Amino acid sequence: MRLATPTFCLLAGLACAPPSSAVVEVDLAAPLAHVNPRSPGVALDTSQVVGARWWGPDPTVQGGFGQTRVAPYDFSRPRLRQLTRALGPGVLRVGGSEADLLFYDLGSQLGAQLPPGDDAALTADRWAALVDFAIEVDAPILFTLNAGAGPRDGGTGPWSSENAEALLQFAADRHDPVLAWEFGNEVNGYRFVLGTASLTAQTYADDFGRLASIVERVTPGARLVGPASAFWPVIGEVSPVLPDFVTRLGAQLQAVSWHYYPQESRRCPAHVRLAGPDVMQHAVALDDMGHWAHQIASHLADVAPQAESWVSETGNAQCGGEPGVSDRTAGTWWWLDTLGQLAANGQTLVIRQTLSGSNYGLLDDVTLEPRPDYWATLLWKRLMGPTVLKARSSSSTVRAWAHCGPAGGVVVLVLNLASSKVSVTLPESTGRAFVLSAEALDSAALTLDGVTLELGADGALPAMPGVAWQGPTLDLPAHSGAFVAFDAARSVCSP
Repeated sequence: MRLATPTFCLLAGLACAPPSSAVVEVDLAAPLAHVNPRSPGVALDTSQVVGARWWGPDPTVQGGFGQTRVAPYDFSRPRLRQLTRALGPGVLRVGGSEADLLFYDLGSQLGAQLPPGDDAALTADRWAALVDFAIEVDAPILFTLNAGAGPRDGGTGPWSSENAEALLQFAADRHDPVLAWEFGNEVNGYRFVLGTASLTAQTYADDFGRLASIVERVTPGARLVGPASAFWPVIGEVSPVLPDFVTRLGAQLQAVSWHYYPQESRRCPAHVRLAGPDVMQHAVALDDMGHWAHQIASHLADVAPQAESWVSETGNAQCGGEPGVSDRTAGTWWWLDTLGQLAANGQTLVIRQTLSGSNYGLLDDVTLEPRPDYWATLLWKRLMGPTVLKARSSSSTVRAWAHCGPAGGVVVLVLNLASSKVSVTLPESTGRAFVLSAEALDSAALTLDGVTLELGADGALPAMPGVAWQGPTLDLPAHSGAFVAFDAARSVCSP
């Protein structure tokens, strides 16, 4: 009798036992792709930076905004700087829905009346604090500019560049580390988030083209990216802008950006896939992101092969993340798989929402204690280099991704999605293993090689050396993962 596949079992509502073993193969002959050495980067929401509406304890949602007014972000905290620096080299994105409601008040005229359509102001002092932090943690800035109603005549007319150009000139005069300017945040969703008319691809492309000339003239070392379109699970890009935008501008584009969350928290006003601890533990749900990433990469290859594709915002669940899911190890296995999947599908830069704050932050914003995803990100940054290799697994419940290590050698990331132990056969038989596990999907603690990951009494990070591994098999507990590093003769990773 032929056993049903795990994907079929999931769709049919059947309880099928996962396999007890799997084989992982890696193509060592040629690279599959290359990613930015600074990827993944981290994000702070514009609302956090300036002090505006954010995802807090108040469950009330209006449009695309939480209703908790937060204080302006405290960049000066020594532990915040220490823990963020450890994730470097990185990229610091500032964006989110508030970005399209932001006026640049660089004269520090506090209390000045905001233009119609704007909700908050970015002062020179706030910008300086952001830049100082970015320099300290080795993370140049990806800043989302206001493409919303404020700089548009009557809220819907042609975009006015005056306020944005003032910010660009201000940054240029200070020689600030801006990697790129992003034009608008989820422009395809303005109708749903901001309550204003969504931009057509034609209008957005025209505005983008004018802004590109300004960026080239004022901050020639920075890129201009867009349209930061929101892709939903299962549905994809609602009110599509990205394909037509890319087709219209073609060879002019340096990079395109898009956003994706695999599920929605209970804060969200609408749900396609309601967040839960076990929702993102199945290949059929995880593969959704890879589907859209591949679709975008294929479209770029056809009409703008020189352009990179950036996921400039992603997190475990929309609307601040889901309590007890996005801040637990349930989210960690999704996050590691996402990093592997996006790299293998040609996404050169990934930005995680957020560094700290709400339930999807890598750090608890009050205590600055690292959450499980922080530790996973730290290991990824230490072990996975920018050269991506093609990896294959014989089981849909065992996910496998491979990169060259930063200093050579091969590193394979293996994830066990199943609720039982699995024995994985790897291509080599000796190396070092870094096995991540937890007591349960809702655990707030992540263990490495059986030891709980936590800061030292003085706030110092643990060494995380891994353990010697004798293979070729590696036993993985239920819902766990491992980085396995080994040397491979005659591989593309050889020095």
